[in-house]
Formats: sequence, structure tokens, C-alpha cells
Amino acid sequence: MIKKTIFLSALLAFPLTARAVPAPVAIPKITIDTAIKRFAPAFCQNGVQGLATAVEKCYQNTSDSSVTMDMCILGDITTAKILIQEKKADLSILDKNPSEVIADKTIPVNGLTAYLNFSSIIKRLQLLSDMPRFDIYKSDQILPYLQQGAEPVYQGITQHCKK
Repeated sequence: MIKKTIFLSALLAFPLTARAVPAPVAIPKITIDTAIKRFAPAFCQNGVQGLATAVEKCYQNTSDSSVTMDMCILGDITTAKILIQEKKADLSILDKNPSEVIADKTIPVNGLTAYLNFSSIIKRLQLLSDMPRFDIYKSDQILPYLQQGAEPVYQGITQHCKK
């Protein structure tokens, strides 16, 4: 009993303080390379539909708190960029307020058609701040962190088929 009292007194006298873990500012090269290796074959074999299917499976098999989520998101961003390049994206969604997009129940976030729908991709990307994976980031840090890895993944996936 006396040991328990001493321990509790010591604990109260020296409160535990949380250490702030700095949010990474750059996606590791290994994440970029792994995303390319994972998604390029699906894109080369079945085009944007193959890529969308692979991205959907990535999300389904990845915990919301895992750093592997970055790879899934980079695949999603690549899908969006391909839809823009192929002029299959309705860019009017970008004029909407993010909270309106999130609240819009007509925009699905799951199912293959959602992974091929530009509006659905935008909605998924706007929901990122709610993912446990990004708890260490301020909301305005998440997209810049992901954007710097998005272009190399897009280039790697689309160039892979030309080899």
C-alpha cells in the first residue's frame, strides 16, 4: 500500500507530457516507388479502370491509421489526373465549398464507379483530415504533403506502360 502511494505521488509530482511528433513533410521515396510498382501493372493491363480497381482494393486492405494509406491516396490522385487528361472529369466540383462536397449524399465514395468518378475522388480527398493517419497534420498540411508525391507516382505509372 505504501509503495502504491509513493508511486502515485511521484506520478502526480512529475506529470507526463506529450511530445509533439513533427509531421513528415515529404513522402518517402520508398512509398512512391511502391505505389508505382503496385498500380502500374493494373493500369497497363486495364487502363484507368484497372487502376481504379487496384486503388479500391488498396483502401479496402489498408487501415485508416497506416502510412500505407499514403500509397492508396497517391493512386487515387493519379486516377483523378488521368481522368482530367482524358477529359473525363467534371471540374465544376472544384468550384464547390469542401464542406458542401463532403455533405453531398449523391457523391458516393465506395464502389468501382466511385473510383472512376472525379467528384467521388475529390470527396475522398477532402475526407482525409478525418483519417487517423493524418492526426499529426494540421488540415492545411495534408494536401501539400501528398501533392509533392503525386506527380512522381503519376509519371511512374503512366510511363511504365511505355517500357
